Amino acid sequence: MQTNLLSTAPEANEIPLTEKLVVVHLDFRQWTGTTVFKESDFQIGDNGRLPPKAIIRELGSKNIIDPKSLERFNTIKQRARALLEQNGVPFMGGWGIPLDRAEEILKELKAHADEYESEKAEFLKNYDKKVEEWISQNPDFETQLRSAVKTAFEVDSRIYARFTAVRVAPVCDNDGLEAEVGSLGDRLLKSIAQAANRLLIESLSGKQNDGVTQRPVGTLRKMREKLIGLQFLNDGITPLVNMIDETIRRIPKSGKIIGPAFWLMQGCVSILSDIGRMKAIASGALTLDQWTANLSPDAVKDEAFTLCAEVAPVMEAQPVQTPEPAVAPALESVPENPAAQMLENLKKRFEADAQSSLFGESNESATQEAPKQEDEDHLAFNAPFGVVNVAPEPEGFDATIVPPELYNVPPAPPAIEQSDSLFF
Repeated sequence: MQTNLLSTAPEANEIPLTEKLVVVHLDFRQWTGTTVFKESDFQIGDNGRLPPKAIIRELGSKNIIDPKSLERFNTIKQRARALLEQNGVPFMGGWGIPLDRAEEILKELKAHADEYESEKAEFLKNYDKKVEEWISQNPDFETQLRSAVKTAFEVDSRIYARFTAVRVAPVCDNDGLEAEVGSLGDRLLKSIAQAANRLLIESLSGKQNDGVTQRPVGTLRKMREKLIGLQFLNDGITPLVNMIDETIRRIPKSGKIIGPAFWLMQGCVSILSDIGRMKAIASGALTLDQWTANLSPDAVKDEAFTLCAEVAPVMEAQPVQTPEPAVAPALESVPENPAAQMLENLKKRFEADAQSSLFGESNESATQEAPKQEDEDHLAFNAPFGVVNVAPEPEGFDATIVPPELYNVPPAPPAIEQSDSLFF
């Protein structure tokens, strides 16, 4: 049975996927070089003081050795993780790597573990010296540091590099294992999408004018190697490998990648950054050139220009007839800023109302003046549009409550029917 990107279940007569995988668990233990704060580390009250800033690692813990002396361990650990991520997929708490490449990958992983242990031996040999150097850099905290220092023997047991590599052999039917294996194909696509997104953001974003170096090509090759090594998880992976091969073949082998070659690479990486687009490539619903054409600004401009050239004659042949605007009889001239004029009128009305309340004017007088002022505001605000259309007030309508500009509300535009077409 030929599998696709939606299913990874093999036929009964096929070799189970678990027999094509080696599961690797990484255990690189790293000492943080910290310990918890004690009450005696803080001096409160007169002449009180906090621990030095360099000592404070995070809330509740303090550095008892220079944290820079431990950075090397983290660097090696991240390299080991990157090796497994570049060649495998998350599986059963570790990484599933292809059996036919296991020897090569494990050999490189052992090299990282050996380097880790070598750094540990060098660190422990100079451990006491590094402790004294850290204390000398923080003399005001010497007493507290000396009381918290760990011995070299204690630190030795907290730093090590190990890994295990095993084959999976289920002893009976196991739905959980079948579900785990069945999701490996999608996990592979997800890991490729994550790597492609990082490449887009870190190396390609905003570089369309200046171009890029050959470095992104190396990342593309690594993704290709991962797909080839794990293509037994899904037959739909082969078209993705072919797309990467086509991209690498069509871009320059040296120098900067710019112009059409840049957009070709951008298109390839953009497809790999999205699981939906990868599945479209696998099914044949999308091609690299189609997607690249959507990204290229030149193609977009050409299409827009052609569209305008085709529509323009139609618009000239069928001019839109508009009625002459009516002239507002109440306005002798159009104010330069109708909105400001309206606000000024409202301000005057507010002041007039306030004055009438202070000097005892009747409510009847104020009520008679309000509609006139509102009409002026309405005309001033709408004058630039050329038409003032005030509908007659219905019986019982109170013009002092509802502003005139809300009398006539145009009907809502008709709903736009959306098609079910697929857009990439």
